[in-house]
Order: sequence, then C-alpha cells, then structure tokens
Amino acid sequence: MLAAHLAEGAREWPSVALEPAVYLHYLADKLRERPGEAADAVIRNMPAADLYLAAACTAGDAAAVAAFRDAILPVIRPALAKLSLSETTIDETHQRVLVMILVGDPVRPAIAAYSGRGRLRSWVRSIAVRTARRLAGLTDGGADTGPDELDRLSANVHDPELAMLRERYRDQVRAALAEALASLTERQRNVLRQYYIDALTIDELATLYRVDRATTARWVIGARTNVLDGTRDRLRAVLGVTSDEVESILRLVRSQLDLSLRLLG
Repeated sequence: MLAAHLAEGAREWPSVALEPAVYLHYLADKLRERPGEAADAVIRNMPAADLYLAAACTAGDAAAVAAFRDAILPVIRPALAKLSLSETTIDETHQRVLVMILVGDPVRPAIAAYSGRGRLRSWVRSIAVRTARRLAGLTDGGADTGPDELDRLSANVHDPELAMLRERYRDQVRAALAEALASLTERQRNVLRQYYIDALTIDELATLYRVDRATTARWVIGARTNVLDGTRDRLRAVLGVTSDEVESILRLVRSQLDLSLRLLG
C-alpha cells in the first residue's frame, strides 16, 4: 500500500523526488492522530498524491514548495473573491497563508498538520477563508464547528524516538546546523533570525528591506529550505546512519528551528 501511495504521488508531482522514509514518517504521524481507526482503511482512503506533496513540503523540499505554490495556492483568490473582500485583504490573506503553511509561526509549518482527511486544496481554501474573515473582522456565526487543525500547530509532540535521537546526535546536529547556516548568504541568515528569533512579521520584514511582502516570504521560505537541505546533506555525510534515521533527526531540526538558531547565535 505504501508503494502505491508513493507511485501515485510521483505521478502527480513528477518534479518532486520524495524518499520513502520521509513519507513513511509523515504517514505514521497521521495514523497516530487516528488511533481508533483501522490503519489499512485510513491509508486506503487518504488522498495519496496530496499527502505526498504535504510530506515533501514539510521536509523542506524546494521542488515541492514550488509545486505547492504553483498548483495549490491558486485556490485562495477565487474562494476569497466570493466573500466580497477588498483586494488589500485578499493580498494580505494570501501572504499570511503562504507563510503560515510553508514556514510556520514560529516553529512548525502548518503543512505538517495536514491530516489527509480531505483534499489538500480544500484544506488550504478553508484556512484562507478563516484567515480572511478574521482579518476583515467577520465571524462565522458558529457555522464552522469542526475541529480546527491549526489549533495543534504550536503543540510540541513528545516523541520518544526524537528524545533518543536528540541525546545521541546532539553534537552532530549542532555542527551540521552551524555549517548549513554558515553556507547561507548574510541576508538569508538575517531574515531567519529576524523572523524566528526577533519575531518580525512578513510585513515588518518587507518594510525593513523596502521590498514587497511576497519577496520577503520567498526569502524566509528559501532560507529555511536551504538550512534543512544543508543539514540533511551534512548528516548523511558524517553519521553513517540510514536515510530513515536522518529523516527522523530532521523532524527534530524542523520542530525546533527557532531554538537551534538561538543556540547557534
């Protein structure tokens, strides 16, 4: 069944090369969220191609992020146009959702919370509509009574596997992160620190650098992706462990990127 999921994802997103270990971890997280349901039935009914893309975006894969922006984000504007919102509110919502889903605020990208209960485009559309209504000062009048997946985004998952890996590879992860950060441009390092540590918003970064919000959002997403890719490459080179273990370690890196930046100064 896993092979079928991977094959479907590869067909739908040919530019995205996702390692099975990465997808397996993402899928396992989704199954843990549904303990009362039969795993085979859950997997069978999940939208495999959507989960494949979400897993790759969570892993910081640059091709996946590009595919998400090109194929998924365009659902936002038509949905918001039906709410008779101003162009300013629509633009603001688009940028906030982009950053929320692909970067995280402050430590975990929202895409990691996508459960596969529905299609990815519908999930993004729902987030965008809720965000836009909040920005516009509107309320849902109680119509949306379902659980909000975004409520779980800032929660730290207490994973025994990650605790073990944290202790075993603490020094190697710190060194790999330091090297990955050192390889960034000065601007990339600055925007990461300003976003994650100084808690500057995308709007504040845009004002600081005198560019538009879309540009600063791309900078933050690109810098974060480069850190994850660089850390992954260095860990593979020095640890001599399986790809599965490297991806487990990267889950820890992604979940605590802001803390890592603080420790690295």
